[in-house]
Amino acid sequence: VPKFVGELLDYYRNSTDVDLLALLICFKDWYFRKDKLNENEEAIDWLVKHPEKFMKAWLDGYEVEEEPKWVVKVGNLYFCGWEDTTAQFVMNTVLGEDESIIKYKNEGTASSVAKNLGGTAEKA
Repeated sequence: VPKFVGELLDYYRNSTDVDLLALLICFKDWYFRKDKLNENEEAIDWLVKHPEKFMKAWLDGYEVEEEPKWVVKVGNLYFCGWEDTTAQFVMNTVLGEDESIIKYKNEGTASSVAKNLGGTAEKA
């Protein structure tokens, strides 16, 4: 399951006054409301769209999906950050082995940095 769903599962599975059926009914009602104001909106949307997966995760356990990471590549170099006003890069033939390479959680952020540096955003 996605990380945000895993966090919701952990919270409710550890609660002594919540059962799975009540949770599904409550979240389905919430999903169809127009005034959704909740910090768990993304997780509840996922739950309503994937009830079988949520139930299996609740009953059988689950693994959290690794969130995609993005890196900035300029030519054959990977972006590592800034030192004063100079961009720092490293050449890496095995992506993921070098901890100095910045890994962005968001493709949009990586794309913005890549555009400023004249490079591309790639999945790590």
